[in-house]
Amino acid sequence: MKYILAPLLLSLFLCSASAYATPVLQLQGDKPVVINNAATSMEGYDIEVNWVKDYKGIPSKELRYCTVGQDSAQKYGVPQGVYFFDNESKQVGFIDFEYAEFCADVRLSPDESIIAVDSGMSLDRDWTFYSAPDMKKIGSVSYFSPPERPDLFWIRQDSIIYDKSTDMETQRSCGYDPCGPISVETYSFKTGKTQTLFSGTDLCDYYIADANTKTGDYEVDKLCQPTVKAWFDFPSDESAIRMKGSLNQ
Repeated sequence: MKYILAPLLLSLFLCSASAYATPVLQLQGDKPVVINNAATSMEGYDIEVNWVKDYKGIPSKELRYCTVGQDSAQKYGVPQGVYFFDNESKQVGFIDFEYAEFCADVRLSPDESIIAVDSGMSLDRDWTFYSAPDMKKIGSVSYFSPPERPDLFWIRQDSIIYDKSTDMETQRSCGYDPCGPISVETYSFKTGKTQTLFSGTDLCDYYIADANTKTGDYEVDKLCQPTVKAWFDFPSDESAIRMKGSLNQ
């Protein structure tokens, strides 16, 4: 990983240094500090510093980030967004991100040419994608983040597979969570379009369970109830049917 991340870190640093010379953020330990003539701690704003994750969802241990929301941005005179730091605690990148305070995750594509930034206040969330190292927005998708289930799989650097809370008329009642049918979708970075692999219904939900990044093979769990009313007692994963497919078919 360190040999792959090195060019990315250097490129991020060169891009950020020219665009955001002052003020900038650096880290002192695990706390962000504003560097603008004098160091000013942002400790009082509960800003967490986290590891950027690789395409498998594993912390990279070489690239960290923190998010600065609107309140902190106004107080300290720094842009609102997502800040990236190297292992020496220096700022090496920045994304101007309107929903920074709601960001809970940042991930890299398999070849580290795309950065995925999460945001949202519920199980229905968004991924916003940026090309690296220029940090240009290249797309976004809304996704459903089920508890204790995977929420994103990369297929090479071409596309992703994820769960989606289906926007459709449903006879389901909101006495449970999720409230509507769950589908499995793909998003292509080449075309900028989404495709539904499995469409949820009043009786059945579909969840992505696993995917092979190199081959495009995937596994999906089909979770059904005999009646709409039965969704009030949300079924366990033990009743799911595992199905297999491939994006190369």
